[in-house]
Amino acid sequence: MSMLDWGMRRHTYQVKWDSSLLWEAVLGIAAATYTEIHPTLEKSTSYWESIVDSLPLPLQIELEEVKKQNTWKTLLHLLFQSESHDLGEFLDWMKGLENERFRYYALPYLGNEWEDIRQLAVQQDTRAIAELIQAGEQNPMFPSYIRYIIEADVPTLKDKLTFVFQEWYQQVVTPNAVWLGEVLQREVKGREKRIRSLTSEQQVEEMTGISYSPEPFVHQVVLIPQVVYRPWTIQGSAPGTRIFYYPVSDESLSGERDSSTPPSTLIRFHKALGDEKRLRILKLLQQKQRTLQELAKEMNLPKTTVHHHLRMLRSAHLVEMKGSVFCVGQRGLAKGKKGLKAFLEEK
Repeated sequence: MSMLDWGMRRHTYQVKWDSSLLWEAVLGIAAATYTEIHPTLEKSTSYWESIVDSLPLPLQIELEEVKKQNTWKTLLHLLFQSESHDLGEFLDWMKGLENERFRYYALPYLGNEWEDIRQLAVQQDTRAIAELIQAGEQNPMFPSYIRYIIEADVPTLKDKLTFVFQEWYQQVVTPNAVWLGEVLQREVKGREKRIRSLTSEQQVEEMTGISYSPEPFVHQVVLIPQVVYRPWTIQGSAPGTRIFYYPVSDESLSGERDSSTPPSTLIRFHKALGDEKRLRILKLLQQKQRTLQELAKEMNLPKTTVHHHLRMLRSAHLVEMKGSVFCVGQRGLAKGKKGLKAFLEEK
């Protein structure tokens, strides 16, 4: 069958880079208030507990509010919009936002088709608010978060966020600022070698381990290295933009590594494999892609237990999500096997 193609070729996206200690601060607040993720983070659960326990009581109280309302997400959205790398500059910018603009930036971007609804929602259009909440049901966090942002007293919320951000930065980030700055600098230098001659899509996969194909309405991808949420890559969205907060490499984290010391990625890889239930999950996913419910039924385990094991496997890049189904992370599996061989043969 003959065919004439008179359509437009699909264009790829441009890659943009950013890095700042402000991202470390916001993601640190996010991590500290997301206790369920602690067992899968590089820093132990006891580390996060000791950090929070060491903070002044007023800050601990406000962090509980952040945890309840997920307002770390508000800070993340606003920081991206501000494009600021200075704490004082960012806080002044946030303070100067009009109420509607503040709410608009704080609300999650659900896709280009929902932008008109988002605009109407911040104007307190009842129908638009209901539609936006319903559209946000794809993410369990979104409905309550959207409702909170719409109903919150903006000046009060600004004051709370300012206090949390300033205090967290001073108490947690500032004491480690020199080291964190050096890590991010090494990451910037190291990535120049890693991405040389790579296409945009190859750059994203190299840095994040995620194969991200161009989507309609997405014309740029922003890659932001982070330390505090290792080993996770966090994905976010803004109009026309996909954002990946990706973990810095082992080399960037430690600088010169003793060849007798295994990389943390290798330890995490084999720790994830060192459990009977997780190996069974991998075996099932190797047979075919499955949902959480299907895995729980097949293994005769509660969904919460299976979800915990899936988190461990995903943190080691052994399992990936495609929509609502899980599958074996073939690239992570190959990388882990290759990493073991490289470590054993390293002089």
